[in-house]
Amino acid sequence: MSSSDQSSLQKRISTIYGNYLDVVQPLLIDIEVVTGRFPTQVLNEIRSIFAHLARANRCSESDITVAENNCTKAERHMKRAIFDCYKTLCFAYFERVKLFYQEYATVDLHLADNGNFLNGLNEREVSAKNAFLKARKAEANGLNISEDEIYKFYEEAYSSYEDLSAYIDSSTEALNFAMSTTDKTKRSARWGLIFGALSALLAIASIVEGIVIASISG
Repeated sequence: MSSSDQSSLQKRISTIYGNYLDVVQPLLIDIEVVTGRFPTQVLNEIRSIFAHLARANRCSESDITVAENNCTKAERHMKRAIFDCYKTLCFAYFERVKLFYQEYATVDLHLADNGNFLNGLNEREVSAKNAFLKARKAEANGLNISEDEIYKFYEEAYSSYEDLSAYIDSSTEALNFAMSTTDKTKRSARWGLIFGALSALLAIASIVEGIVIASISG
């Protein structure tokens, strides 16, 4: 093997390691934080990556063709691992947003940041859902679109959902205000109903009393 071939192969291997450290590992941390689990399909891709890298390193000095083929396979598994991370996180963030709406179902979100929070939330949610739908449709019609394009669509969907999730996380103060204000409004409304009912009862009692007194006097 020539020194140029060896150098080219090592650069490719170094890039694969870099993608694992700089892309896959941070995504895996996100997945574990959001879902509390480690995705099996990604683990299988990682195993395949390092198996092919080991073969490429072992063959690099004796058979450049075998080494390059294994490096190519490792690159494909790396791309698939990143793709699976994006896809897993899209589904995870989608469920997280659903949970958010369930938790705040009784809160008037219009009160958060004078309505600005809800406007920003709706805008980001529509963007994320549309990007996710586009990615899923592209994957379903895989014969009519390249794998690289599907990968790109899921990357965009993940980015949109990450932005949506970060927006919710950064709005804690506004959401707490909306929650406390909603509670006060509900308490005021309950007291209003109570006082209204008491007033009605007193009015009825006064009328009854008047009728009784009139009947006695008569």
